[in-house]
Amino acid sequence: MDAIEEMSKSSKENIVTNQTVDYLIWCDPKKYDKSSKVYRYVKKYFKKEETDGTLRKVNVNRKMILLKVDYE
Repeated sequence: MDAIEEMSKSSKENIVTNQTVDYLIWCDPKKYDKSSKVYRYVKKYFKKEETDGTLRKVNVNRKMILLKVDYE
């Protein structure tokens, strides 16, 4: 998750499995004052990396962003 490391002031990897990655991130509140801005950054980074999967938003609220990567 290079995008997380690049955008955050600090991060903590809670759990990693074959299907799940759970992170806590701390961002600059002046730059990322909404969780939707964090999501947009991660989505742009994902597209830039030209991966085989598609990043989809499952849920975005004030404190949590839930994303899914679909591989076809």
